Amino acid sequence: MSAGTRLVSHFRNVNAVKRFCCVEDGEIRLTFEPPFASDRYGSDPDGAVDAIRRAGFDPEDNDGPERLAATDDVAARTGAVFALAENLTGVKLTAQLLVESTYLCAVAPRTG
Repeated sequence: MSAGTRLVSHFRNVNAVKRFCCVEDGEIRLTFEPPFASDRYGSDPDGAVDAIRRAGFDPEDNDGPERLAATDDVAARTGAVFALAENLTGVKLTAQLLVESTYLCAVAPRTG
């Protein structure tokens, strides 16, 4: 899906399970559970440290007084994830972009 390009994804479900991924040319370069940016994985988890920091996450220490981990403000955490996506792609997610974009969706059938 990301052949020749970069794709970012942020998932959050009703149980507050979340995952941020950055995939480049088909390879997962960075993945972590916001706001725990120091517990990151992928083929180049340290390549985005500056972008992670600029977005407001602490890429060094999950046990310290992390700004976003210490707050229950879901909007601040979500805003930081969107800022990270913008830092990594250069695409600013505006309300107009979200309203005017075309979305591709699919349903996977249950098996068994």
